[in-house]
Amino acid sequence: MRYLRIALLPLLLVACTDRGPVAPDVVPSFDFANAPAVSGVVVRGSGEELGLLALDEKTGLMAFIGVDIVTTCAGGDAALGLIHWQRHEAPTNPERIHSVYAGTDVPVTVWPAFGLDCARLTTETPLGVGTVRVHGTDNDELRWLYPDQNNVNAFGFFAKGEVELTAGGSARLDAGYRIVWDGYEFISNHQWVRLK
Repeated sequence: MRYLRIALLPLLLVACTDRGPVAPDVVPSFDFANAPAVSGVVVRGSGEELGLLALDEKTGLMAFIGVDIVTTCAGGDAALGLIHWQRHEAPTNPERIHSVYAGTDVPVTVWPAFGLDCARLTTETPLGVGTVRVHGTDNDELRWLYPDQNNVNAFGFFAKGEVELTAGGSARLDAGYRIVWDGYEFISNHQWVRLK
């Protein structure tokens, strides 16, 4: 499943809080390098399937992670960022998939927070361009297909890396979001995009 579906939800739901991100600075402990593709109920793989957006009203910034949004807005078929993923598919509950994903050297562009406005994205210059390391989790990847399940979906990602600023110099990017969704309403939607 492409994670681009996650990117579109924050566009409609811009809810930021005054709390800081809980993004840890440590690399996730899981490693896909030597793991088998299938081991029992765990399925692993990789591919170009990461396209995310974080939008932070407090800082006035947004970041497109893993997707070349300019090419996409211009009608082109932009490749998505490469990630490695691991999914837990329980035979007793096939509608609920737990997933973990990670990627390195994932492309990112940082913009002023004006949303998905292709007219601006194709005529203006981003504030910064670079690459990030990304990791994230989703406790119910198919929740949007089965809204009547008696559980709550929690998903999110963390992205950290260096960007070259258009105005000159470089900055450290810290971006991501944590979202909790009951299948009908978003219980919480915390996003952040910070340049340091």
